[in-house]
This record gives sequence, C-alpha cells and structure tokens, in this order.
Amino acid sequence: MKNEKYIPVIRPDDRSFHWLDVQEILYFGLEGRRVAYYTRDEVYHHIINLEELLDLLAPTGFDKLDRGINVQMDKITYYDSLLGKVYFDDPLHKNSPYATVSASCMKKVEKLLPKSRDIALMDEFFLED
Repeated sequence: MKNEKYIPVIRPDDRSFHWLDVQEILYFGLEGRRVAYYTRDEVYHHIINLEELLDLLAPTGFDKLDRGINVQMDKITYYDSLLGKVYFDDPLHKNSPYATVSASCMKKVEKLLPKSRDIALMDEFFLED
C-alpha cells in the first residue's frame, strides 16, 4: 500500500501553487530564507506565510475573516454580528468552536447566511449542553 503524502508549495518562477508528492523530492535545503524542494525537473519553495496559504486554499472555499483567521466558509452554521464570531456546529452547544470575524469582513458572512442564523438578532438563544 502506497502511503501518499503531499505538501503545498510554490514554484518560484511563476508563483504558481502545487501539491508536491513527497516521493518526488530528491533533496531539500535552504535557498535564501526559504526551504527549497528539488525534484528531478523543478524547484519548489515552501509556503511561508498565511497569505500564500490562503491564496492556495481559496479555491477550496477558504476566505480571510479576521487578521490571521481564514475560515472554510461552507462550514459556517451560525454567526453573531454583535460579537463578531462564526460558529460551525448545528445545533450550537457551550463548547462549539468559533472563529472571530472583523467588522469589515462581517458582510461576507451576512451575504452567505440568512439573518435567521444571526445569534445577535434572536430573541432567545440557548446553547445545548
């Protein structure tokens, strides 16, 4: 059974993103301040910051919602427009995971989900245990 492992990388000549099969790497080392992966035909650089990673994952549904916070948008179930949070459980409970949303990015969430999913607008809201 082949154990396939892939890492996200950038090709430095055109800044394109790729999923590099670890089995294709002949060797790796430092090229300036970046890790470079050398294959038989190409050189790839390691992704070193969140912006590069978001650029790679954006086509899969991730979007930046706060400084340092990138969320898979189709996983959001509820939001709180007052506190600036998005939630991922349905139903929500006391320990439901959440991510923060900046005020400027809340419009992205409000376009995605109906107002009926905004906790701040609910008359009563109880979290399940």
